[in-house]
Amino acid sequence: TSFLCPVNSWTSGEDLAGDILQHSGVTESRKGCSVIMKEHGQWAELAGHDYVMDLIADLELMRDFPKQKSYFIISAESPTRTRPNAGLIAVLEQ
Repeated sequence: TSFLCPVNSWTSGEDLAGDILQHSGVTESRKGCSVIMKEHGQWAELAGHDYVMDLIADLELMRDFPKQKSYFIISAESPTRTRPNAGLIAVLEQ
């Protein structure tokens, strides 16, 4: 299931997850959840307090673009599918 969900520069992972859960009919215990973004064979997990737009901006950078270290949890189907400037945490086995 997918649907459009508005975000702004102050939307945190916990806020977005809460909105998604509310839309899905969950009325209680929406705090403490977050979101995972999938892009081209890799998944980036957002901590609840991190901002959604920071994750999107980080993933949109060119592969070799110099940047500050980010602490998003990145996992991939294959290490070769992950950008060199991403902090790879785990490789998913098929």
